[in-house]
Amino acid sequence: MNLIFEYIHYRWKANFIPKVDNETSTKIINCIQRASIQLTFETQLNSIRKRTKKDTRLIEVADFGAGSKKLGGKRKINAIYKQSTSSLKFQRILYQITKEFQYKHVLEMGTSLGFTTVFLSSGTPDGTITTVEACPQTALEAKRLFDKNHYTNIELVNSTFEDFFKNIPKESWDLVFVDGHHDGKALLQYIQTLKPNLKENALLVLDDIRWSTGMLNAWKSLLNDTDFPNQFDLFRMGILVFSNQKTGEINRLSI
Repeated sequence: MNLIFEYIHYRWKANFIPKVDNETSTKIINCIQRASIQLTFETQLNSIRKRTKKDTRLIEVADFGAGSKKLGGKRKINAIYKQSTSSLKFQRILYQITKEFQYKHVLEMGTSLGFTTVFLSSGTPDGTITTVEACPQTALEAKRLFDKNHYTNIELVNSTFEDFFKNIPKESWDLVFVDGHHDGKALLQYIQTLKPNLKENALLVLDDIRWSTGMLNAWKSLLNDTDFPNQFDLFRMGILVFSNQKTGEINRLSI
C-alpha cells in the first residue's frame, strides 16, 4: 500500500465531507483539538519514557498477531517501544475522550509496554481499564509500570485476543481501544464479537487502520456498518460511535 498516495486521497476527500453537528461529534472533535495540551501526569511519565527509549534489554516476545514488519522473536525493550507504542498525540486524544465522556468501563486490546494504558487510566481514575496482552514478557513489563506507579484501576489480562473473546466478561464497555493483531479479517471478527458488549454510544477506537491493505479494507468495510452511524477518520486512527438505534444514516468525518 502506498501511504503517500493514501494520505493525499485522505486529505482530498476530507475537503468534500460536511461537518457533523451533534453532541457526540462535537465532543470528540474538541478532544482531538486538545491533543496538543501537555497533561500534568506526563512529567513523571516522560522520565520513564526516556529510560524506556534507552532500555536495550532483550526479552522473548511471543507474537500472536499479524506479526511485526521489522522485529524478530527476541526484541529490545526500546525497539518494542518504538514499534508498538501509540504516538503522544493519540495517547492524549484517548485521555481527553475518556475524561470528557467520563467513561467507567474501558477495554484495551493490546497493552504492549503499557504507556497508552496509563493515559486511559488517568482519564478515568474512578473507572476500570481492562487491558489484554498476549505476550507474557511484554505483559510483565507493563505490569511493572502499573504497579510501580500505583495505577490501581488497571486490570491486566495475559491472554490472546482469541482466548479472551472465548471467555469474554459479561461487561458492557463504554470505550474499546483496539491496538493489536493487525489483521483485517480478525479485526472484523473481534468487532462483531464485541458488539453485544457495547453500550449505546460507546466508542470503538481502532489504531493503525492503514497499517496494511487488509487493515484498510477492514476499515472501509466498517464505514458501511450502520451500527456505527458516527465515524471519524484520523488517518492513522479511526473512531466509530456504536448505536442500536437504526436510522440508516451515516455521518463520516475526516480530521
